[in-house]
Amino acid sequence: MQVHKHPGTRRALYTLNLIALLDLFAVSLILPLINREIKSMGASPFIMGLVSSIYGAIQLLSSPIFGYGSDVFGRKPTLLISLLAAAVGYVILGTAHSLMMVLVARSISGCFKHTQTLAKVILTDLAPAERSYVLGNFNAFGSMGFIIGPTIGGHLVQLENGFRTVCCLAALIFITNTCLIAFMVPETLAKSEGYQNLDTKTKSKENSTGNFSRSEVASITNFTLVTVLVLRFLFSFATLVPRSNLLLIMEEKYEASVVSVGYLNSLQATVATLTGFIVGPVIGQIYKEDNRMMVIHGSIAQSISLIGLFFSPTFQIAGLALMLLSASNPFLRVSITSLSLGGSDDHGAILGLGQTATSLARMLSPLVAGIAQQGLSNDGPALLGAISACLGALCVILFIPAQSSINAKPKYS
Repeated sequence: MQVHKHPGTRRALYTLNLIALLDLFAVSLILPLINREIKSMGASPFIMGLVSSIYGAIQLLSSPIFGYGSDVFGRKPTLLISLLAAAVGYVILGTAHSLMMVLVARSISGCFKHTQTLAKVILTDLAPAERSYVLGNFNAFGSMGFIIGPTIGGHLVQLENGFRTVCCLAALIFITNTCLIAFMVPETLAKSEGYQNLDTKTKSKENSTGNFSRSEVASITNFTLVTVLVLRFLFSFATLVPRSNLLLIMEEKYEASVVSVGYLNSLQATVATLTGFIVGPVIGQIYKEDNRMMVIHGSIAQSISLIGLFFSPTFQIAGLALMLLSASNPFLRVSITSLSLGGSDDHGAILGLGQTATSLARMLSPLVAGIAQQGLSNDGPALLGAISACLGALCVILFIPAQSSINAKPKYS
């Protein structure tokens, strides 16, 4: 697979950063309000958790399909389909009058909402030598959306037909992003190798092992790549579990108000944003692109933050622990992405697999957090998160070789 050299690369990078901000701004407008809307329809807590799990379960299956599709049919067409379908899903969600319609809307979003992953594929094509910088900035702009989205959504939902208004605004944002991709971002998959017609692609598969070409089999079955996918799951799970019932835990354990927890969430997003902007320089200049060592240090910081959250006696100390967790996550996300890509050209397929691991964590964490909170205590989710983070750190040390070149292009005789 070859990547074009585009004269408009800088413009495309800026556009993708803007899309990251708008994308997660639209998501954060709605995400805190979905359970509230479902509850107003008479749903039980179990049903609310089921709806969240269904979204993650569908993403678990669809992520590798979209990633592989971007390697076959092109980055832009796949991303445009994702954006338009996401807009349709939010329109249906806004007009839903029954739980069945909500499930349909969330199923559509789960199937097609892969905009962040596909945008990262384009980023890695445009700037392969500056991967840490561009991915760090992309994540930072996305975190900026989470700072302002929940507040604006909370105000809009108080209007008459407020939830419908919020959903329509989110759909409009996705349509705007569709236009930005269509006119401001070039196709980065070279026609000479990657953007082939289906017949040519099929022939190459027929001359290989099973349904994949030799290089794809080597990438997917590579031991280190599998280890990195396990790492992505462990670190995602460690982050998501303590945050799944964060509001309820803070209210019960520290008697914190909803407003206080809201400010804490905004502060976490602010820390993640600021940290995201320094990820590239830190990994490039201080760690000299040693992503393995960056993951080790990031996993240690994540473990310390979750252990601190478990033992925190006050709301303020718990907030400091969550700040450290928010600061470590951008480094882990970028470093693990770089480790998984390595020397491979199959960016779409590999990032799709990575999103599958994250989706699995997203699907399991609400259920596991509820069980831990009920069976253990309010500290149960933090304890499980700390265990997951420690397992991730141990996995890196034992199974990721130093200065590994993951997915280097295999050679065949």
